[in-house]
Amino acid sequence: MIDVKNAYISYITLQKVGHKIREEANIFAQEILPVDERKEEELVPFLLAPFRKNLDPYRFHHYTEKLEFNVLHNAAISVFDDEIDFVDFSNDTLSHLYEKSLHPQIKSGEVFMVLFENMQFEEVPCRGIGIYKLENKKKFLRFDESQGIDYHIWKGYKLEGIDKACLILDVYREEGFRVFSIDDQHQESEYWKKNFLEIEMIKNNSYH
Repeated sequence: MIDVKNAYISYITLQKVGHKIREEANIFAQEILPVDERKEEELVPFLLAPFRKNLDPYRFHHYTEKLEFNVLHNAAISVFDDEIDFVDFSNDTLSHLYEKSLHPQIKSGEVFMVLFENMQFEEVPCRGIGIYKLENKKKFLRFDESQGIDYHIWKGYKLEGIDKACLILDVYREEGFRVFSIDDQHQESEYWKKNFLEIEMIKNNSYH
């Protein structure tokens, strides 16, 4: 259903989310990260490969049945309509994730946020917002916190192993968009779908 073969990165930020109960601080984005051709060739497959699988479609919802109370639904509208600076969106979203990181087993981790262009869903052109949390560091991706936060891709290592991610596509907006989620299925990861994203499965034919 998702066609990402021609997708490219419009904006990307990198932050770090701490743990509220353990009083671990966040590191917020200061600016859009520069992405040269080599980095994009490495990053785009890494970020989009999990969504090439046949994943269940979700949509944003809220227990009050009023979508305007869903934090990420409103934020996504602001991004897709170019009403908010992407760095501001990234930092607001990081703060929202931090507030939901209450379970003692939840790990801190680096967080990429990406605005993708040139995607398609059910053959309809659209943009997409990707949110990625990396909890278990791999030797191929190094993070530098000496001046803000930045990353370095080390040549010779394969990028793989995203712990938690979601992709929000700008389609079916009035229904809560189409949202696809990746998580590591640990018991504590319920916070990702239920508390942070607030999504529910689309009840289509495959669901029944």
